[in-house]
Amino acid sequence: MPRNHPNPRDPPRHPAQPSERALAPGTTLGPTTSPCIRHPAQPGQPQGTT
Repeated sequence: MPRNHPNPRDPPRHPAQPSERALAPGTTLGPTTSPCIRHPAQPGQPQGTT
């Protein structure tokens, strides 16, 4: 909470984080959010690990 006050870039990112998370589990933008979130989520992919 205290970081949002001094950081002007925090408030705009705060509402953006929950939005992206809702799209991932909701599978609303599967073809767009699925691959983006699956990359770092899949430990089997070498690109996501490095």
